[in-house]
Amino acid sequence: MVSSTKDELKLRVEKWLQAAPIVGEIMESESTIGGGSLPGQTLPTYVLAISESHVDGGLDGLANRMRKASPPVVGRIDDGRFLLDPRSVLLEEDNDVINALSYI
Repeated sequence: MVSSTKDELKLRVEKWLQAAPIVGEIMESESTIGGGSLPGQTLPTYVLAISESHVDGGLDGLANRMRKASPPVVGRIDDGRFLLDPRSVLLEEDNDVINALSYI
């Protein structure tokens, strides 16, 4: 996933947005990589961003519903938006993300 290009990541986010019945936007962002081996290192990415005004129950409620999906989908909340980063999702899991987004 570290070797994915920004263009590849953007195409995946576009696919998520087109396939799921949600209101969101594609935004440039950064993925944090590593941990003990690369603390603080980031890579550019695109994310699917969902604003609080477009979900019932607020962003915490959305994050909770996504975590309860099967399989769970984990995003992050930043600056009033729920963000999903394709760099943290295996390519073969894209349909799982789309399915989870279909029930929010």
